[in-house]
Amino acid sequence: MKIIFVLEKLYRVFLFLVALVAAPIGFYGSPRSNSSIILNWQAPPSDTWNGDLIGHRVKYRLKGYTSPFLERNTNPWPSTSFELTGLIVFTEYEIKIAAYNNEGVGLYSDSINVRTREGVPGVPPTDVNVSSVNSTAIKIVWLPPDASKINGVNLGYIILAKGPGNIEERLTVPPDPTDPYNFQQAFMYNLKKFTDYTITVTCYTGQGPGPASTPVHIKTEEDG
Repeated sequence: MKIIFVLEKLYRVFLFLVALVAAPIGFYGSPRSNSSIILNWQAPPSDTWNGDLIGHRVKYRLKGYTSPFLERNTNPWPSTSFELTGLIVFTEYEIKIAAYNNEGVGLYSDSINVRTREGVPGVPPTDVNVSSVNSTAIKIVWLPPDASKINGVNLGYIILAKGPGNIEERLTVPPDPTDPYNFQQAFMYNLKKFTDYTITVTCYTGQGPGPASTPVHIKTEEDG
């Protein structure tokens, strides 16, 4: 009985080794959108398949994390491309791929790192405060959106001042290079005297602006 047990164990090891298809080659990826990555590769050399190739399996996780990999089967063989969807905006992933046959999954490729594309900011600037400087100028102070909600590189802010009728002034300012995460400020000039304005601040990335801040109302001063 002991001999039979050993033989069965050796046979299971043999089947495992047979299943070890070589790793796919030429594996690379590129962002398809702000929530997906397109993957391309070449199948392992056919003399390493150890049976009929069924398909490929992708493992992926956030780069720099030690959490377990998520797994997803790609399209059936002979497809050698796959769109990995449902990812987080502007986030880098560690990804690797293996081929599999009826006996199991083969060797995984070396990992590649790919970042999804930028999105627009998901939340507006907050704590907007507006004060009058003189009859034609105002000072605007605000707190940037949480960095994790900007969904890209913060390129700056759009300040919009709407007055009565069709009066509208727009100012674009970059983040403060010395302290981009703390309160920001800007000045708007050449406004109309003794006029009511509604002020909003919007953060934007290379993909466009996010939502505007809660409007703040102010009236410019009179002369004298």
